[in-house]
Amino acid sequence: MGGLGPTSPSSTRNSSPRSNSEIRSAEDEILSSLAQSALNQIKSMAQNASARGEWTEKKAASANEVVYEHLSSTEFRILVKCVVPCTAAEISNVLSHEDSDQFNASMLDLVGDQFKYGVTVRTVPAMSDPNADSRLALRALSLSNANSFLASSTRTVYCLDYAETDLEGRTACRVMQSLTRTENLETNHQDVTGDSLLGYILHEDPLAKRTTVFFYATHCIRDTEKSASLRKATIQRLRKIAQVSTKWVMIATRRRFGAQKILDPATNSGGTMVVPPAHFCRECAQQFTPLLRKPHCCCLCGHNVCSSCSGVHEVEERVAMVEKLRICVECVTRVRSDAFEPQEAAQRATNCHVTKLQSQAPRRQKVMQSAPRNPFYCVPSDNTKLPESAQSNTMTQQRYSGSTASSSASSRGSYGSNDSSEERRKTTEEGRLADIAHEAMGRVLTAATSRTFAQGVWKERKFTMAETVYEQRTAKEFRVLTRAMVPCTIDEISNVLSSEDSDQLNASLIDILGKQFEYAINIRKIPTTSTRTLHSSLSVKLISFAAPGLHRPLLSRTAKRDVMFLDYVETNHELRTACRVMQPIARTDGLRTKEDALDDTFAGYVLREDPITKHTVVFFYGHHCCVPGRSTGLRAYTIRSLRTMSNVTTKWVDIALRRRLGAQRILRPSSIPSLSLHALSASCFTCDLPFHVLRRKKRFCCLCGHYTCGSCSRAASIEERIGIVLKKHVCLACDDAVGRKAFEASSSKSRTLVQQGRGSDHTHRR
Repeated sequence: MGGLGPTSPSSTRNSSPRSNSEIRSAEDEILSSLAQSALNQIKSMAQNASARGEWTEKKAASANEVVYEHLSSTEFRILVKCVVPCTAAEISNVLSHEDSDQFNASMLDLVGDQFKYGVTVRTVPAMSDPNADSRLALRALSLSNANSFLASSTRTVYCLDYAETDLEGRTACRVMQSLTRTENLETNHQDVTGDSLLGYILHEDPLAKRTTVFFYATHCIRDTEKSASLRKATIQRLRKIAQVSTKWVMIATRRRFGAQKILDPATNSGGTMVVPPAHFCRECAQQFTPLLRKPHCCCLCGHNVCSSCSGVHEVEERVAMVEKLRICVECVTRVRSDAFEPQEAAQRATNCHVTKLQSQAPRRQKVMQSAPRNPFYCVPSDNTKLPESAQSNTMTQQRYSGSTASSSASSRGSYGSNDSSEERRKTTEEGRLADIAHEAMGRVLTAATSRTFAQGVWKERKFTMAETVYEQRTAKEFRVLTRAMVPCTIDEISNVLSSEDSDQLNASLIDILGKQFEYAINIRKIPTTSTRTLHSSLSVKLISFAAPGLHRPLLSRTAKRDVMFLDYVETNHELRTACRVMQPIARTDGLRTKEDALDDTFAGYVLREDPITKHTVVFFYGHHCCVPGRSTGLRAYTIRSLRTMSNVTTKWVDIALRRRLGAQRILRPSSIPSLSLHALSASCFTCDLPFHVLRRKKRFCCLCGHYTCGSCSRAASIEERIGIVLKKHVCLACDDAVGRKAFEASSSKSRTLVQQGRGSDHTHRR
């Protein structure tokens, strides 16, 4: 009776009138209708808000912006109208609806410490005009209260994110509507909408090279919560997000500069110069002086200019990596023009040299008359070849193909490209980073195969039948070792800290590290060699940690600590093993030796799957030491983080098992005919014992649809979607069957990859 026979789950599932696909399709229709209703509300406010007299005008940050607010006891609304010198694609990519890393980085700049991270739960097929490009997604945002002394300071908000772009009309619309729940939407879909709504409408004018932005946000008390009050933290967040002319333009501009080819000033003054040296400013033709007019190198064109003809601008060449560089006024104007007219940028680049020479001919003649007799100084002639920055700068974000450009840029971790010399430098640095990752992997493998942890220098901190934890601590070094046997496959354990999906990585780290963790983003990927049986990946990630204790709310932004590290993964499908190492590094650019990048901490694990016993042996190793000249002692919060990460059987296994169950088909009592429920609810389906109101209560299994008692089932956590964890009952028979199927699928995948690899090798030999 308790087995998964022909009369158990399969028969019940086939007899259910509605499948999961039908329920998901009905939910998608409801979510699409809610998104369209929210978008219509934004469009209605854009047309009629100016005619109402209930708004109060607030002080704007610029002359091209007007801000109105309406605040009552039950509702808060804010409206912003402004004109910005950015394209609609650049403004849309500030809160990117495709790249979670860009979205998280922008929200951290806009909201600050109140924003933790955001993940895309799932995408919904949008139902809108076929001529328009539309996207609909369900997001989960983790927010913290303004008062961090509260016990429950973290709050998860689910919202609909709908974006619509009209390519011909050069307009874009976007709306984010909070939701009260994400399942059982058909019961009362009128009660699904939450109490917060924000959105914007963009209209680009390519002739004036500007975009008109209409932003609207509201926070109100719903009819079902009449006794509630407006949340001050939500009002504060909406006011911060509404800073369009300042924060939004700043983020869009620095990413626009980051999409260009950035020149290294060290290369411009070295042996291989990009442009000849000059003693006069390229723009105003004034002679440089050591005190009053110092020369500065423009990072886009490479020419020397004075401080009056250039400025220091923020450049975000990679996601969340912001640096301040010098850019001349001519390059600022050219980059802005190329952003609004990408099709004409190439033609402008070919004619740029002739136009510059014609406009600068009188000025160049004046310079030659006043120039000193210096044999090392030369004025560029008419046939002087200018740098190819104008040609490569056409790779800026294209008009309304900004989503494609941003997605391809985010896949390589950068907004722009580099020339041949820059590529050679990057290749050398990537080789050094790869060597660092391989050496760290070797240390983890050495620790996994050695038996030194059984000696007296190690202290046994935890011992169970499934897990053993050893520690070794001195004044300058801390090490932790964990050996465990878990009922999960290597793919399930590897996906806990996914190296490819930022959403899964953020959701897992917030469960493992708790309040110590802020957010994690992928900076860039480094190319590696892989085969069908041996897969390897190397990437650079950034993790932000929060200071522990009471220092975090007092110091706010300064209490964070950003750690950039290498994430190297090797998976051998033939041997069913996986190795991973996370090596923090001091920096990734300008490396001369491998020691320049090494930091004082690294961690990694080794996995070996046993398909016979249906278990995976996990070896975790973490190390933290004092580096001379960099650190004075061991950090307590780093040791605490390594100890938390070493809890394999509790943290890691819980996440892997709930995601395994979430990948199955989840049944609900409402999806099964009532007649079959009455027939099966008399006694336990597994042990055949009758149910009792007090001693033996009946539990509904969400996998097979049968009723079982408490002894034959367990309350399991199920993560059907990223960031959404539900508690449901699962019978033990279904739990065992799902575990067997997971290992069978892993074995089948390994055999297929091995056979394909051998077949390709045999064909190559022939």
